[in-house]
Amino acid sequence: MDSAQNARGEMLASDVILSEKFNAPKFITDFLQNVQSGEEARSLQNLRQTLAARSNSTAETIKDVVFDHYKQFIDTSKEISKLERDIYQLSSLLNEQKNLIENLMEMSGHDKRSSCSTSLYSSSSGVNQQNQQLQIVMQKMDGVASVLNSLGEYERVLLQGQFVLLDADSMLPKHSVYLVLFTNNLLVGHPTPGSVAHQRHPFSVVHNYPIESLALVNVKGVGTVTSDIGTNPSAEQHLVQLLVFPDQMFLRCENGRMKREWLEQMEEAKRRQQEERALVRQATIRARRCNLLSSIANRVPQEQRKKNRNNGQSKIGRAETTDNMTTEENGGDGTGPKGQRPMAANEEDTAWLNELVNELQDVISHRHMDEAVDMLLEWKSCQCKDASLNAKFAAIEKQVVELLTEDIKRPGSLHGSPRTLSQPIQQLIALGRTVYAVELYLRCRSVALRAAARELTISEEPLSYVRQVSGLFVNDILEVCQELSPHRDQLCQVLTWSSRELSVLLSLIRRHVIEVAPTMAVLTHTWRILMSKCAQLVPIGLDLSFEVNRLAAPSLKNALEANFGNILDSIRLRNSEERWTPFSLGTDQNLIRFLEEMSDIGLQIEWAICRPSSPSSSLSPLSPGAYRCALNLAQSGCLFARTALQLSRDLALLNTSPHLHQLSDSLMHSIWTEQLAHLTAGMHKSVVHHCTSRFIVSQVLPLCEKVYELSENGTGILHQLLSTKFPHLLHFQRKPSNTFLSSKSDSSEEVANV
Repeated sequence: MDSAQNARGEMLASDVILSEKFNAPKFITDFLQNVQSGEEARSLQNLRQTLAARSNSTAETIKDVVFDHYKQFIDTSKEISKLERDIYQLSSLLNEQKNLIENLMEMSGHDKRSSCSTSLYSSSSGVNQQNQQLQIVMQKMDGVASVLNSLGEYERVLLQGQFVLLDADSMLPKHSVYLVLFTNNLLVGHPTPGSVAHQRHPFSVVHNYPIESLALVNVKGVGTVTSDIGTNPSAEQHLVQLLVFPDQMFLRCENGRMKREWLEQMEEAKRRQQEERALVRQATIRARRCNLLSSIANRVPQEQRKKNRNNGQSKIGRAETTDNMTTEENGGDGTGPKGQRPMAANEEDTAWLNELVNELQDVISHRHMDEAVDMLLEWKSCQCKDASLNAKFAAIEKQVVELLTEDIKRPGSLHGSPRTLSQPIQQLIALGRTVYAVELYLRCRSVALRAAARELTISEEPLSYVRQVSGLFVNDILEVCQELSPHRDQLCQVLTWSSRELSVLLSLIRRHVIEVAPTMAVLTHTWRILMSKCAQLVPIGLDLSFEVNRLAAPSLKNALEANFGNILDSIRLRNSEERWTPFSLGTDQNLIRFLEEMSDIGLQIEWAICRPSSPSSSLSPLSPGAYRCALNLAQSGCLFARTALQLSRDLALLNTSPHLHQLSDSLMHSIWTEQLAHLTAGMHKSVVHHCTSRFIVSQVLPLCEKVYELSENGTGILHQLLSTKFPHLLHFQRKPSNTFLSSKSDSSEEVANV
């Protein structure tokens, strides 16, 4: 039996089952050889359970191993990401330091050349590096001497490198090319026929392209697999295309770094050349203008000296001169100085403006709006009399205004900050379109403001939404007023826009907060937040509180009345169910907690605690000894105290509103009248009624009046209300004291004890 079990164990070994020569039918046959007859099913079932258990344990082990490997992979990825970020930061820092050092070296080299220093130390490392670059170019390329001799003083080698020229159709490599990027041109060299790699001039100059006539673009998504590249997909991403109308060349870089450097340097060279040309163009235009003005100004002193010489002659000569001047003023033959000077000036102005038109069209084609606006201002200052020329400039000015308008209206013009619109707005203002520019700017700000308001989420806390949306609108109005403060002629536009945006704000608050039937506290605090935000506009001279009173007060008034109606109905319901029995708290802990809560809101009611009952006394339902841990106050009176105090705090926020002040007064008067009428209607000889009346009249209502800030000298609405409508409750105004309550009084109602 043991030998059979050992044989089965050897058969179930992992090496046997996992071997490549494993045969399942043969395995089952061998397994059943030593099994007794009739035990085959049970043995096979046991085998199945054993294999299933082993399979499950193996699966769990594999899961654990995979999980561990995945965890290690995640940790390794985090470390790699951190290292890549550090390497990127380090490379950026090194590039910045390199550029800074190069700039310092160039500046040092220029200063030393200008001072004509003969010191050996005066040649900076930047100049040495440039000389090395030139020597490399002369060694690599044949026929480059003429190009180098024609370089300007400030032209230098920006970049050079060897590429592989590809066939435009098949993308197969043809031969190597050598490119040298100068400040203003690009040299392309092809291999010298019959040359080898170690030869002195392996390349010859074939093309010399100016920078402005070419473009170097990135090439992506080339799916052809070349024989040189093989199956390496990364090599396909290192292609650039050199566009020189009407030709094009596909070039392959050695790596991605080389490709990125060439794309960046080419773009930087083109940008610098455009900036230099713009500066030269502006200087040329201003020089011509200055020469024109100086030539006109030089004529005036000459005529003045001639006039002085004529004044020094004899009276006859003076008379003749006067006659001549009179003749010239009357028209004459039109050959005098006053006839020649304006004509010459107009001719020179016209010639200069004709050249300015061409320059202006070139500037607009490159979207240089600053220069275009300066040129238009130059035209306006000339006061040209040529109608056709003025028509050309007017058409160009209209085109510039349309382009600036497109820049302002384009989607995303306010991305980043609203100050991105300052440049086109200032350009429109410079062209005399101030009203139009301000209107466009305010319109864009309105669109951005509404988009930002739509992104705000309306949470379960309505006051949070009120703070966010009101802060958004008011801060935007403040920012716009500060930005447009220099343009005081457009204050009416700004005021109209601010009022319109404030109405949008109030409509949002009315729709999402006021009209959804919130609590009284939410309504009053909404009003407080709005008024506090509007107060921020007062220092800049923009008081829009009247708009809040005009637009928000009606809807707020309706919501306040609806909420107050619910509060008044609940008070009436509790009063109708009142039986003037002591307010039982059940346990000492509940009693102490309730006393602390009432003390927190400013009400001291320890004097109203019921006296402990005596075991030998006979108890009646109305006797104070019948209740333990109770107060000689009606439950409706305690609930009214809390409700009235909270209502007073809420309505006190509306005292500053001229539209809601009377409403809040009437609401307070109504709730007080309701409670005092209830005390009057239920008057009878009861300790609970007596204590409740004293509690309401002497503590609750005066505290409400103080919180509501109606009475400053103690003779407010409460005193008038008691004197006119409830005079029989005036004797309850005296506050209860411990001395008064602890003294033995003849009245059976003075049994409340501390």
